[in-house]
Amino acid sequence: MMLLQTGLALPCYAVIFTSKLDLSKAGYEEMASKINALVQKQEGFLKMESVHNNDGQGITVCYWRTIEDVKRWKEETLHKQAQQQGKDGWYLEYAVRVTEVKESYEWN
Repeated sequence: MMLLQTGLALPCYAVIFTSKLDLSKAGYEEMASKINALVQKQEGFLKMESVHNNDGQGITVCYWRTIEDVKRWKEETLHKQAQQQGKDGWYLEYAVRVTEVKESYEWN
């Protein structure tokens, strides 16, 4: 593995989650807080970047050490519950993309 300026051990995997929330539905913020706390304790979790606008559109990228770590997180019990609740009402639409990160650069 090679460490670059970003602090990510490369190669790694990025899970890119884009979504459009139904802002009229309750409970999302509470679950998001629980999920954010839980994901950071998972084996292989490296970091997360997330942005959302006032219209409910958002993008979250989670970085993982291995594809096995990604698969394990997908099957985590509370995460599965959040996924189902999202499908049942919080999300108007979403997409998930998983990709291997081979290079990473930053400028500050």
